[in-house]
Amino acid sequence: MACAVQATCAWVRLYAGDRLRTYTFIGFDFPETSFLTGDRGALHLTAASLAALGLLCGFLVLGRVPRAGAAVAACGLAATNLAALVFLFGAHPGRVRPAPPLPGAPRGGVVADASVGWEVRTMLIHPVWWTRIGRIDVRRERPAPGVCTVLVQTPAGTSPDASWPGHPAGRLPHATTSSTIRWVAWHDPSCDQ
Repeated sequence: MACAVQATCAWVRLYAGDRLRTYTFIGFDFPETSFLTGDRGALHLTAASLAALGLLCGFLVLGRVPRAGAAVAACGLAATNLAALVFLFGAHPGRVRPAPPLPGAPRGGVVADASVGWEVRTMLIHPVWWTRIGRIDVRRERPAPGVCTVLVQTPAGTSPDASWPGHPAGRLPHATTSSTIRWVAWHDPSCDQ
């Protein structure tokens, strides 16, 4: 089993290469490793592998104990799953609400134009904790009442002001660049009052 873990780690390192150090870690992409290492902010591949190997060995040993061993192993597995659920979804003193990545107060609806790539929506799912990010087609639709922020993709060479020609009066553009993705958050200042 340890050989299989080592071979898998070597394959991951060959496949991912420098991305293991340079790629932006998104915690909900790797909830299991976050639980195994106790760190929600980084991928610790070796520590997660060792923790998983230790759990597997422990369950195998418990499963081989005569009579009550299988029941103890099943209870241990259930307890581990419950601990993972509490760690991943429960209130955690180490969990700090991130600063809102959008302009204005963290309230009101947020919608993304159909042109906005999945990368932007995925990046904002956790930091936009006060609402779900809806969808809109800004060429055909107006934001519904209560929507304070509209996200619009900005093609290269386009100014933030020109990213949404038909924007409702009073909305202000706030340009953002994430890696190579350019997008604009059009915010309604009246939502902050």
